[in-house]
Amino acid sequence: MALGSAPVHPVIIRIGPVAILSHDVFVALGIVVASVVLLWEIRRRRAQDERLWYVLAGALVGGRSWPGWGPGPSTWTRGTTRRCWS
Repeated sequence: MALGSAPVHPVIIRIGPVAILSHDVFVALGIVVASVVLLWEIRRRRAQDERLWYVLAGALVGGRSWPGWGPGPSTWTRGTTRRCWS
């Protein structure tokens, strides 16, 4: 097997008709780790500002919504001419 040609296994496990995808598992893991770090920092800094919960909610909703809003920033300049050197 050549370097970089390992098989990809997107389905971690199937529970009946439901497939648990590896991407979904890592997204959930990222959310959990980010939330734990945020809560740890809130306690460490003794921050009691209730606006932090709005920041957390906005980050979760915005992070989930952004990919569904159409093409990302890399396509915003498509069709324009970029010149690095004149």
